[in-house]
Amino acid sequence: MANRPGMYVQFYTDGSAARQPEIRPERKPAPRPKPQKKVRYVLYVQPVALAGILAAAVMLVMMTVGCIRLWQANRECRAMENYVNTLSWNNSMAAEKYEESLDLEDIRKKALALGMIPQEEGESMQIDVSAPEETVPGSFWQSIAVFLEKLS
Repeated sequence: MANRPGMYVQFYTDGSAARQPEIRPERKPAPRPKPQKKVRYVLYVQPVALAGILAAAVMLVMMTVGCIRLWQANRECRAMENYVNTLSWNNSMAAEKYEESLDLEDIRKKALALGMIPQEEGESMQIDVSAPEETVPGSFWQSIAVFLEKLS
């Protein structure tokens, strides 16, 4: 390859020739992009609608609290019913125990010893009582007069 003449002469190297000025046509500057408006979301709230929403929320809370209180009251009612049933059972058991231990003959002897008498031997007296007649007043002033008479 070294035998070839002009091997290196044909190639252009940078800086070996004078540069030609390039004439460019004048361009207008590119128009700037218009600033884009930021999208602002505006939420219009009507006061009546907002008041309705708030009232519904308050009523929901009150209904929830009422349901919870009703549930607790029902639970307490069931507990009280169980307690009443237990007390009535205890009462019936105590009444049976009392009836079994009761000796009527012994009670009669003690009553006679204290001076009590049988009902048949006692005196009875009958008293008749009649209710007084009520007068119906005719006017407002007569009713006041009757009221004042009853006070004295």
